[in-house]
Amino acid sequence: MMLSDYIPSAGLPKHIGSVTASNTAAVAFTGLSADYYMYEIVCRGLQPASDNVTFWLRTSSDGGSSYDATGYGHAGEVFQPSSFSTNGSLSATRVDIIENAGTASDEFYSGHIRIMDHDALTPTLVFFHFNGTNSFSSLTGQRGYGIRDSNTVVDAVQILCSSGNIAVGKFELFGWKAQ
Repeated sequence: MMLSDYIPSAGLPKHIGSVTASNTAAVAFTGLSADYYMYEIVCRGLQPASDNVTFWLRTSSDGGSSYDATGYGHAGEVFQPSSFSTNGSLSATRVDIIENAGTASDEFYSGHIRIMDHDALTPTLVFFHFNGTNSFSSLTGQRGYGIRDSNTVVDAVQILCSSGNIAVGKFELFGWKAQ
């Protein structure tokens, strides 16, 4: 096989937009469309304003006027130097993407979220992977999967905390063109 056999013909992702959070209630990206078969949100230096919270992802089918609060499922894994745990829910109000996020100067996360099948033909799929230091100042990696279990067009996503605001963080949206 040649290297080109492993590279999608749709090419490299297109940078669509970015948001820098600074004591922000939620970060949202609107205008998702069928022009792209996959979106990726790259997140750097995330830290909540409140200690020991969970970062969530929610979706919208009305351009971000409101965000769905039912119909999600998720499963995840948390890796630490001396432990491993799993979590999940089949009947959730959001997709949990980072657990036990803390506020100390050395507690932050960076990673990415991929969103696929947002075109109403099938449920929307979410994949995520983050690394950082949690609210217990322990090195940790978190990865998992989520679903918006509805055959509706997802045209916006929102990232927020289970309590309080997003203190800091850089969010960049990329899209892969549909063929």
